[in-house]
Amino acid sequence: MLPLMERKPQAYELNQEFEAATYSQWRALVESELKGADFEARYHARRTDGLTIEPLYSADHRRALDVEGTPGAFPFLRGSAPTAGWTICAAYDGRGGSGRDEALANEIAADLDRGSGAIWLMDRPSAGGQPIDVPALLARFSDAALTVFVESPANGGPSTDALRSALSGQNRAPDAPSGGASCDPYSETLTLGPESLDTRLDEAVQAVAAARDRPRWSPVVLSSLPYFDAEATAVGEIAYLAASLVDLLRRVDAAGGDAEALARKLVVRVAAGDEVYLEIAKIRALRVIWARVLELCGWAAESAPQLHLVGGRRSLTRIAPHVNLLRQTSVAFIGATAGARWITTIPFDAAIGRPDAFSRRMALNTQLILRDESHLDKVADPAGGSYYIESLTRSLAEAAWRELQALEGGGGIAVALADRSIQRAIAEHRQAVANEIAKRRIPLVGVSEFPQIDEPPYRAATFGAEEGDPHEGDVSPRRAAPFEAFRARSDAHLMAKGRRPTVLIANLGPIPSHKARSTFAENVFWAGGFATVQNDGFADDAALIAAFREVEPDGAVLCSSDAIYAERAVSAARALRQVGAGFIAFAGRPGALEAELRAVPVDAFLFLGCDVVATLTELLELAGVAR
Repeated sequence: MLPLMERKPQAYELNQEFEAATYSQWRALVESELKGADFEARYHARRTDGLTIEPLYSADHRRALDVEGTPGAFPFLRGSAPTAGWTICAAYDGRGGSGRDEALANEIAADLDRGSGAIWLMDRPSAGGQPIDVPALLARFSDAALTVFVESPANGGPSTDALRSALSGQNRAPDAPSGGASCDPYSETLTLGPESLDTRLDEAVQAVAAARDRPRWSPVVLSSLPYFDAEATAVGEIAYLAASLVDLLRRVDAAGGDAEALARKLVVRVAAGDEVYLEIAKIRALRVIWARVLELCGWAAESAPQLHLVGGRRSLTRIAPHVNLLRQTSVAFIGATAGARWITTIPFDAAIGRPDAFSRRMALNTQLILRDESHLDKVADPAGGSYYIESLTRSLAEAAWRELQALEGGGGIAVALADRSIQRAIAEHRQAVANEIAKRRIPLVGVSEFPQIDEPPYRAATFGAEEGDPHEGDVSPRRAAPFEAFRARSDAHLMAKGRRPTVLIANLGPIPSHKARSTFAENVFWAGGFATVQNDGFADDAALIAAFREVEPDGAVLCSSDAIYAERAVSAARALRQVGAGFIAFAGRPGALEAELRAVPVDAFLFLGCDVVATLTELLELAGVAR
């Protein structure tokens, strides 16, 4: 017998005994089972942003794509660098307060010891608070090989000269950018308004000129974060960033600056959420669009965008904040897979207040595990070749290029921001997303889906009156805000009345007949801040009313099968109304019973696709829960 190492494996193709199948054949087979139903209506997912997701992607889709190229080569589809890997960038809130400089220094030092390699300092002094002495703070780390980003308030941050002086002694690799300063004058229009846009753009051009002797310092960091948090589409994010690049290069060139040098060192901050495939495709498409813009300028070969990926705030939750750990893990995975140069994961309690030491450590450890234990830094563009991601990348790039051309045809992004056409487009999409969230078609795990009504809060908010709410003034609330408002009302009711608003789950018949709808209804009411009283089912109306009188809930929800509903739903609803139920809800679509149930009256119908936010708002009112 040959030694194990000398054995030669036999080649065997798993599919060699089967005929090759095509997408067309698969679709024909599916359509034959639909009995006349429309294939596209049934199986194509149409998103709020206009993208259509097919049920299956195959080599037929891939053949239509330009998937040539290698990482680090034009058009940078597969990455800005020839190798994989990224730098962990920890974020620090510079919100003022006594002793905050020392606390920040300690946080930075601790993160550097644990493996961070970059600093993103958001210098945001609060009303009446003292701004952070950024140059003095950074001077304490002048010997560290750091990338430093400083996000300063308009007209109030440290000057380029002060930052240059503070960073001049840092030991940096020859090809490593030293970082970047200043806010994005374009995207910050969403929060500051368009009134001072011209002034901010002039300041950006001046900052570029002041940093001309800093070859690895990005005087402006273009950012999609405000667009992302305001619910812009992925196509819009790409187009707005590309349009900002075009406008900024024109202004620098008109002022006599070196636009090509700026293009080579410009840093782009891209926000990401938990839609893994879409976000990977978005980043890849952004690089392609960026490369195309610079190709038209004649700088294609050397000017790949340097991407700083950041977790967006819109998906963070205050309820069940530990789920944010999973959301930020998705962000880190997206950045590693899509080829970001720096990645910032947000501490899981950031929506509650200033992150504590544990949440900061977990934000850092998330990336360390993905990098050092899962080895996501070993493969460049692992998504390359995926039929779905390649196709999605192409769709995003083509749509973003059309949007960019439309912006340019209308006079450029500065004009579109000034006349608020971009803001209106984002607001329209934000409303569409809000409608989907209200109907739970966009689920919020731990909040609108699978909530735990008795889960204690992680901790109290830590931003006091002096420092203010960290999300105050946001263009739009976080996605969880409507459901968090329900929970806040419920918490206040608990404090005032001694218990939460309570609903009896009025299960009719045996467990198999009501289990599915009972579980569905209970989750809906937990999302609204209601406590629920469960049971194994009531054999008749007398047993139901006895339980109602014992519990004394604010209302009840009928749960059972269609067959039992036909026999008992109307009589049970009437019995509950006679005994004084504050409200009555019905789990499922009422069908032929609707007229009789409404005549009782039944106050609300809960079913997949109903407006849960509107329904819960009404039921809280009927339960007497104060706003």
